[in-house]
Parts: sequence; structure tokens; C-alpha cells
Amino acid sequence: MRVLSEQDWHCQSRNLKKRIDGKLRKYFTNRSQSTKNPIVDFLFEYYSFRFAELKCWSPGVGVILTGESTQSFLKNPMYKKMGKGVTLDTDQISIKRQNSIKWIIDLLERTKERTAYLGCLGLHEWAMVYKQQKTRHNISLRMTPTQIQHFVENSSICCSHYDAYRFFTKEAINFNELKPTKQTRHQYEQPGCLHTNMDLYKWAHKFYPWINSELIADTFELAWEIREVDMRASPYDIQHLGYKPILIETSEGRQQYIAFQKEFSNKAAPLRQRLIDEYQKLLQMLNYDFAKTKA
Repeated sequence: MRVLSEQDWHCQSRNLKKRIDGKLRKYFTNRSQSTKNPIVDFLFEYYSFRFAELKCWSPGVGVILTGESTQSFLKNPMYKKMGKGVTLDTDQISIKRQNSIKWIIDLLERTKERTAYLGCLGLHEWAMVYKQQKTRHNISLRMTPTQIQHFVENSSICCSHYDAYRFFTKEAINFNELKPTKQTRHQYEQPGCLHTNMDLYKWAHKFYPWINSELIADTFELAWEIREVDMRASPYDIQHLGYKPILIETSEGRQQYIAFQKEFSNKAAPLRQRLIDEYQKLLQMLNYDFAKTKA
């Protein structure tokens, strides 16, 4: 167990709030003026973590907070007293959720061990609008429906991410060389996939507050970076939001996209390992508590 003084955890809490508020200030200003942003909207709509939770600091598991003001944490049933301090109560994690932790660790470990595949070229977004009259985003497309249809039909689509593949239009499903399912996710996810690396944010916040807020914020910022590229390489026209398109229909655009895949794969690797370490530590704490209770 690591001990944080009142001064230290107050400082970490303030820094997190400042970091998140600074990152999202412009977004919320624009949203108050009814300006939609398909990049940041996605981070709050597709991922279920609320803004208030994102900036509400948590030390993560295995940390004891000290000082008089720790009493405020006890209003949250996820915390308990430990000696003269306060810590997260792992007794609140059910057996079902413990099995989820093992599932997540297995997914992250298998993904880490695979070689990054860099040939998907962001075509999932194109397959989501193929022969579609109404798109998911209320934004103009930068190509005509006929041009998009021709591009999809003459491309090699190899999407390994189930949560991207399941949004393909029914007409586009059979163009994909792979057939990932919810049950086979562990067999397909690989570290060159933009959505797999964005999902580190999902696996981090899924066990908030037991996963520390700094790691959640790090995965959030990476997901933001990746989503920008995801939409820039899509058939949507987001130049009005200040984003230059990545023209994957050209050789230059494909090389640009691959370079981003490599960059994000490299950035995601240490975050994936930190997440594995945090989940393994959480399981160790659960085993410790279980043994102590039995004793």
C-alpha cells in the first residue's frame, strides 16, 4: 500500500481538474452554442464515462490517503477507512466484475503480443456510409455517394475490430475479409488498429475509481488524438472544424495514415502495459482481501 499525504493528493486532484478543464474548455463553449463536434462528441457518446467522473480524481487501488479532509471520500461507498487514512474498498467489486477484470487483462495481453497490422487504412468509416442515405453524423461527405461506392467496392477491407465492424452497413459487411464477433474479440484485436488503441480509454474508465485518474486521463488524451485521425481519414468533410482530410484514396494519403498508425501503436504500447499492471495489482488486492476475510 502506498501512502499519500493530504498535500500530495490535493495537489494531484487539482492538477487533474486543471488538465481536463483546459482540454475541454473550447469544446464546451462551442457545445453551448449548439456546435457539434464528431470527434469529441464521440468520446462522450460512444464511451460511457461522464465529464464529471473524468475530472473527479481517484488515486486508484492500493493507495491510502491521509489527512482530515479525507473524510469527504467516505461519502462515496467505494471508499473505506484504513487505519488513520482512507482507501478504496475492493469488497465492493463483485465476483462477476472480478471475472471482467480477468477478461480485460487477457484481451490486453493478447493484443500486446500481436504484430501491428497497418493495412486497414481507415476503411471502416467508409463501410459505415456505403449505400447509406442517412449517415450517423449530420455532416456533409467530401465525396459523392457514387464515388464512395466505387472506392469501397474497389478496396481491400480488413477490419479486425468488432465494434467498428458491427456498424458497417448491411451492404458492406461482406466486403470485409474478417468476420470479428463479440465472442471472438480476443482473437482479432491488434495494436495497429486505431479503434483498439482508442479503446484503452474504455478499459481504463470501466473500473473507475479503482483505476487511477492519471492513467484514465492519459488514455482519454490518446483516444482524442486517434479520433481526430479517424475522422480526417473518413469520407466526412470536417474542414469547417479546422481538420485537414487525410485522402486515403491517394497513395500519399495512405502513407500518411500508416504513419499515424505506427505513431499511435507506439504511444498505446506503454499505456496498455500500465493498464495491465494496474488490473493485475487490483486482482492481487482482491486476493489479499479475500484471504484476510477468510482468516
